[in-house]
Amino acid sequence: MKKLIFIILLLTTSQAFAGIPVCHDGSGKITFFSLSGNPKAGCLYFSDKDMAKYNEAKKLLKTNSRKYLKIVSGKLVELTAQEKIDLAIANTAAQKSIERTRIETFESSDKDKFIAFLKLYNKKVTSSMRISKSEIISQIKLNKGL
Repeated sequence: MKKLIFIILLLTTSQAFAGIPVCHDGSGKITFFSLSGNPKAGCLYFSDKDMAKYNEAKKLLKTNSRKYLKIVSGKLVELTAQEKIDLAIANTAAQKSIERTRIETFESSDKDKFIAFLKLYNKKVTSSMRISKSEIISQIKLNKGL
């Protein structure tokens, strides 16, 4: 009896997580996936009953960042080289925009502010009054008693 319960439990456990659910936002952008899970409403499901599709999906998901995958006509595919370049350009532009906003609202790090101040100061004073990086390091050590 214990063997029968164990076998039933083993079979139902293996059936419970026998596929790969992959969800997207409607435009093809992947929003969720699990390499071992049950079907989810509105998501693609790659079952181990179709090993070719299952293995292809598993390989794509294991070897690529989610941002480099998309759903096209119900199929999981990798972005083309040009799409990856376009994505990188868009991400870089977004990061620069965020950084620009931080700078314009003076929310930069103290380090960035100090470096900017030092460069401006060194441009405006005579060469004998300029402060070097080594002088700053020496002063920090002195301040800390090192």
